[in-house]
Amino acid sequence: NLITEYLLIAEYKLRGFLSKELPSTWKSGEVSDVLIIQGLNEYVINFREFGDIANKLGFRVHGIDLHTRATVANIAQQYINFIKENDLRDIVIVCHSKGGIISKFLLDNYPEINKRVSKVISIAVPFGGSGLGWIPIWNIPELGTNSKFIKKLLQKTENNVKFLNLYSELDNHVILSDSLRLSGADNRLINIIGHTRILRSEETEKIYTQALEQIRDERL
Repeated sequence: NLITEYLLIAEYKLRGFLSKELPSTWKSGEVSDVLIIQGLNEYVINFREFGDIANKLGFRVHGIDLHTRATVANIAQQYINFIKENDLRDIVIVCHSKGGIISKFLLDNYPEINKRVSKVISIAVPFGGSGLGWIPIWNIPELGTNSKFIKKLLQKTENNVKFLNLYSELDNHVILSDSLRLSGADNRLINIIGHTRILRSEETEKIYTQALEQIRDERL
């Protein structure tokens, strides 16, 4: 329920406040690179469980804490620099919320980055815009359903096939269920309520783990 949802959000805020340090073991792995792209007001460490699963399966796991309230284009440029500086290849992007918008923007507008990305596992992403886009702070209007940015983003569909897209039956931050599905992607409905609770769903973990296992088996 939504009480659990907001308690979980508070837990993630506290986790990020206490320590943003990522596990040193994440730097090692023989398969390829996983890049965590978090959403608005989130920290990479919020996705500790996702990173640990990937790392145990043999992936190197990366992430950068940055100013998530900036525009999508501004944030995307920082990821471009990070990917190039660290020479990440065969990347599996794991993204949540605004992080999924950033991921799609990267693939659709930067061919050199698109070539380096083999898969995107997106969770609770408002591809069609958020019903909260009217809130005039933190560049949230950029993510609104009537945003020119979102409408332009939806026009490009050729890279959507790379997305394994997970979304909940009711998302309190996106509100409009149609906005959570992405045309051409492998869309999976998760039987849970909540924009953040979906990150703790056993069904989400199972689908995520199976996807990474398949990628690992194909590469080794």
